Amino acid sequence: MTLYKLLLPADDTGTAHSFEIEARTPWLAVEKSRGRIGPDGAEIYQGKKCLGRVRRVTSGRSPTWMIDMPEAT
Repeated sequence: MTLYKLLLPADDTGTAHSFEIEARTPWLAVEKSRGRIGPDGAEIYQGKKCLGRVRRVTSGRSPTWMIDMPEAT
């Protein structure tokens, strides 16, 4: 199992909250934590490496989750 960290956007006070979750893949980490991810999405990390931004996308009637990968630099 791999430890992933999800960083939520800052709230009205400027405080950003995060939580860690163990899963085999980033997708499973998102599935396990979808109830904690708000409408603004979250950033997902594996160690110090940012894997991308998780966001909820509505396609038709069923919402799905998407991970936007960061641009290569």
